[in-house]
Amino acid sequence: MSATKKEKNPVATESANARKREGALIAGARRTEAFRDKWVEAMRLIEQEVISNRGVYPHIGGSLTPAEVARRAGVIVNSVYHPRHEALKIEVQSFVDRMLALAPSEVPEDKQAQPTWEDMYIALVTNCRLDALSWQAEKALREAAERRAAELEKVVARYADTIAQLRRQIPDLSMGQPFGLVPDELN
Repeated sequence: MSATKKEKNPVATESANARKREGALIAGARRTEAFRDKWVEAMRLIEQEVISNRGVYPHIGGSLTPAEVARRAGVIVNSVYHPRHEALKIEVQSFVDRMLALAPSEVPEDKQAQPTWEDMYIALVTNCRLDALSWQAEKALREAAERRAAELEKVVARYADTIAQLRRQIPDLSMGQPFGLVPDELN
């Protein structure tokens, strides 16, 4: 070897590699823990929703699958099928089976969900929107009725004028005689 290149100490290199491996294992363990935490949080939220909806999953027509749990967790469903996640895969499948088996009558009374402030706010906003739409519809009907009443008042006024003219002509009409003929002229 040339004198300009430093020779690597094999012990130092192995020690550095061991530290890198150890750091990679720690980082991998953190990622695995974060991955598991996403699944567990999604299952917790889904369970709350199922309980609050009396045993029925409220999304996608009540169809709860591991893929739906993965979607809610924000992960790819196939990632749970890696051999290192076998325990998590079994946990997810048993969770799905338990949620699907939960009949509405089996929701424990103490687990009956109370509406959250978000649910109550959404209900309030929805009711306000419905009230506003109802008010607008009733206003449109009232305005249409007022326009129709004004049209009918004009028609009635026109007919009232015609009736008044006819009443003025009645005394001029001879009973049973043709117009303009006097009974003497007929003989």
